[in-house]
Amino acid sequence: MKLIKVLILVLFTYANTASGIIIKHDVNDEQYRQLAKNYPISVTFYDTWKNKEHVVGTGTYIGERWIVTAAHVAHYMKVGLKVGAGRTFLKVEKIIVHQGWKEGQSANDIALVKLSAEPKELQAVALYQASDEVNREFTFVGRGQFGNGKVGIINSVQQQRAARNLAVSANDQFVQFVFDSGKSALQLEGISGPGDSGGPGVISINGKLYLAGVSSWQDTSPTKFVEGKYNVIEHYTRVSSFISWIKTMK
Repeated sequence: MKLIKVLILVLFTYANTASGIIIKHDVNDEQYRQLAKNYPISVTFYDTWKNKEHVVGTGTYIGERWIVTAAHVAHYMKVGLKVGAGRTFLKVEKIIVHQGWKEGQSANDIALVKLSAEPKELQAVALYQASDEVNREFTFVGRGQFGNGKVGIINSVQQQRAARNLAVSANDQFVQFVFDSGKSALQLEGISGPGDSGGPGVISINGKLYLAGVSSWQDTSPTKFVEGKYNVIEHYTRVSSFISWIKTMK
């Protein structure tokens, strides 16, 4: 029993390495919540700690009961874990963590999770296979911890939000974003928050949604190591680099 409690604590702590959604301080939060209603694509993973339920990660539905999430989230999961999919609750049936991921490292931070049943309220997202993510507008979705760019994390009220951001760079492993403010920011600029790890970074092309990134980690050195503030650098695992792995594992 003690070991189980330790694992739950590690999961809750580690899932926060990627900083629902952190928004601009001068925009009404309702706009972000309304935006999320247009993206019924993600699931929420739950676990309990000290008799209280917590969001421990997020994932994106890609069809046939499969979810794409982060390896650092899936690594600590157990079969039977509670999964929120719209207004329905399902369970984890199968977990596949990328074989190249190692605890404490960011590389290969991707995993697949199979649900116990079809999430009928969700829309399946296609996988993005091109390598032109830079300067494209991404949408992030999640219901982890909430905050704004001026003060950082505010609370852990579980409400679904979505935000947008422009990809500023990319390498083999990650697509990067900067949490901008002022005139350089998008109207609904934002980043992911604690509990949003593993969540979607999607792009829209001709009305079709593609999963191009998976929420992985934040570089907080520009913010004196405070999560969720303006100028933080967000890293999403680059899905186009893992297409073959996903197709082989499914």
